[in-house]
Amino acid sequence: MKQYQSWFFIIAFFFIANPCNAYQRTALIIGNSSYLTSPLKNTSNDARDMANTLKKLDFEVIEKHNLNKSEMRKAVRNFGYQLEKGGVGLFFYAGHGVQVDGTNYLIPTNADIADESEVPDQALSVDLIIRKMQSAGNSLNIIILDACRNNPYASSFRSGTRGLARVEGPVGSVIAYSTSPGSVATDGKGSNSVYTKHLIREIQRPNIPIELVLKRVRVNVSRETSNEQIPWESSSLIGDFIFSYADNTSMPTKGIKLRTKLNQLENTRPMTNEVIIEAERIFARIEQQESHRGYEIFLERNKILANLHKIIIEQALSENSVHQQYDLLNHYKILEQLAPDHKLLSEKKKIEVRTIKKLNTNNKQQNLIIPPRF
Repeated sequence: MKQYQSWFFIIAFFFIANPCNAYQRTALIIGNSSYLTSPLKNTSNDARDMANTLKKLDFEVIEKHNLNKSEMRKAVRNFGYQLEKGGVGLFFYAGHGVQVDGTNYLIPTNADIADESEVPDQALSVDLIIRKMQSAGNSLNIIILDACRNNPYASSFRSGTRGLARVEGPVGSVIAYSTSPGSVATDGKGSNSVYTKHLIREIQRPNIPIELVLKRVRVNVSRETSNEQIPWESSSLIGDFIFSYADNTSMPTKGIKLRTKLNQLENTRPMTNEVIIEAERIFARIEQQESHRGYEIFLERNKILANLHKIIIEQALSENSVHQQYDLLNHYKILEQLAPDHKLLSEKKKIEVRTIKKLNTNNKQQNLIIPPRF
């Protein structure tokens, strides 16, 4: 009877598990201003102020200034590695940007561009940044481009295109532009560009979803520029994200107590299916108490559940019975959904082959009923 109860718990986990990685916030901020051609006044200020603001909002920030193409590529590559840990990724760029044949490029400070045919060789494609963030497999990505300032190479471009081209991001991402496609943004009269000034202000307002944040930025920038600059974004988000939480709503006292209980469960040995069921119950209570943090609770939940399943897998690897090996396979399936790139998954195929062989050999001898495959 016990083995059937175990299978019941595993079946329940299989249907409630969802693919997402650990919750954390990581940002890459690049501000290019010291150009060989047409230097910019405010972009370094924009990057610095944005970085400082995001640090206050619990982002782990990588801040870079005045990069050449090689340095930009390296920064994006290392950023991608950081995103493989999971959570929310944010890329912010302030500097020159151009479009060529529908592809957007960010201009390094040392770019030597005679005409638009040289842009792909001299500049960094926004598509590369999108691919790098998407391939990290994290939960949510935000790309913010305050890069539609005047094209310093416009006189040598035959196409006459202005601003950046419209780009649709992959599912789970939002791409925000400081102005609409094909338009040019102002560098600003103060210490920041008009767009970054309002963006910094709005992301610090508590408990406002990112979609509403960007809408408020668009309204304020449009008003200040007399409709000459209209920020625009492309969103394919499937969850909620909030930059800032009010102190009294970030983690209520009851939530702290429940998380203390979760920490105790993570330290339980031996780890059992019943412990994971209890962790699910606790997260259901946390979700009720902190409904405004739904998406982040979802990520937090999957991080802890992945760890609990990992512990059970490590325990089961030392067991030799058919039942425990089959139980192991089900935990592998759930871990694969919670954390698709987990290193333990490299052993899954070996365990599956060995277990199926053992089940087929011992089925008649032990009169085992093989449960249905998922």
